[in-house]
Amino acid sequence: MGIHADNHYEANGTRVTGNGDNLATRLGLRAYRQGHSEFDNDTGRMFQPFIEANWLYNSKRFGVTMNGVSDFQAGTRNIGEIKVGLEGHLNTNLNAWGSIGQQIGGDGYSDTQATIGVKYSF
Repeated sequence: MGIHADNHYEANGTRVTGNGDNLATRLGLRAYRQGHSEFDNDTGRMFQPFIEANWLYNSKRFGVTMNGVSDFQAGTRNIGEIKVGLEGHLNTNLNAWGSIGQQIGGDGYSDTQATIGVKYSF
């Protein structure tokens, strides 16, 4: 992540800068089962529930510097993640998916995420 934001000066004169050049990696495993019933024959319908476990590593901590004083988000260097979800091919043109995940890192870091999506191809 080679993102470098421009320096920012707040109304009170505080100079705010961010850190960049972070290398983020993800190592994980996903287990799934494809579901298809006889009722769905010749419809293109298929469902795929899954569970996923990941380890995320960031080479730098996320944070900002204000007038030379740095403040970083604790616990984001090494993060464990578990996610469960469902992907569905409803017909040849319509796909839908959803998942919920929990990330846990050091120093009490925690993040819960939910994702839903729909894709229609024509």
